[in-house]
Amino acid sequence: MAIGIGAYNLQEAARYTGIDVATISRWLFRENPLWTTQLIDSGWRGIGFHDLLELRIVQKLRESGVSLQAIRLSIKNAKEIFGREHPFVNKRFFTDGKGIFSEAIKKTGSEDDPLMDLTKRQLVLDSVIRPSLLDGVVFDSNQDAILWHPNRKTFRGVVLDPSRSFGKSIIDTVGIKTSVLYDSFIAEKDRKLVARIYEIPVQAVNLAIRYEESLNNRKAA
Repeated sequence: MAIGIGAYNLQEAARYTGIDVATISRWLFRENPLWTTQLIDSGWRGIGFHDLLELRIVQKLRESGVSLQAIRLSIKNAKEIFGREHPFVNKRFFTDGKGIFSEAIKKTGSEDDPLMDLTKRQLVLDSVIRPSLLDGVVFDSNQDAILWHPNRKTFRGVVLDPSRSFGKSIIDTVGIKTSVLYDSFIAEKDRKLVARIYEIPVQAVNLAIRYEESLNNRKAA
């Protein structure tokens, strides 16, 4: 059902984005969700790859003080302008999205809202939209997101690709899920043995372990 789309249950989505399950559920699965998820027709309570990336942007906007009302209006307007169900993960949004958000904030904000100030509004959107949309994301010829490298500097070689392993994090060069390699290490307690079992370089095992442990530490924090 999710080939080329990706499939993440809410716990997996929370793990990859750092957003708690209750918040994801509130945004996407309660009455009047922010948008219709990619897997809505499956009857499964989960999300797709584009949903996952859009959640990251919404979280950054919320942390910057943008209201859910403004975000909801921005999504509605962006869908109409770009002709995309998931406009936040189209590269065009980087150039045109700031104006859409700015207008939505003006329409939904109160007079005492600090974001009603144009300069502050532009600073917030510049600091949120560019890194959230572009950092580690690869786009196709239609400017839609197709890959996500969650942290190229620290975990170069880890990628989420909806066309492989249902979008779960994998080691790009060997195509094995980081969670599989990590669980094998926990069971075997031997990195070199895991590398021999899967016939891959031990460096790939080390990378998977570091990445999975970073997700564990973020959850613990």
